Amino acid sequence: MTEILFNDLIPFSVIFLFALWGGAVRYVAEIRQLNSEFSYKELVSQLFVSGFTGMLCSYLIYSFETGFYASLAGAGFGGFIGVVGLNSIIESLKNKYFGANKYD
Repeated sequence: MTEILFNDLIPFSVIFLFALWGGAVRYVAEIRQLNSEFSYKELVSQLFVSGFTGMLCSYLIYSFETGFYASLAGAGFGGFIGVVGLNSIIESLKNKYFGANKYD
């Protein structure tokens, strides 16, 4: 049992790093677009959310048995979309199941 967990630890660590990398790319793109100053606090916040969203996307893609590289791409994409992507998904689900602006 511990062998299985340890063997999965390295690939999922790499996937998590891709999720963080996607978040870092998003943060750099935002500060360049908005001409704002670099902030470690905002970067850490972005990386925290990006790690979560990247792993969610990666696990989703992994569940389709598409392969390791597709999971890496999903982690990077999920890390990049971060909070903006989560908000878009939540809004589309609210609109689909509860109707537009029903609870706003």
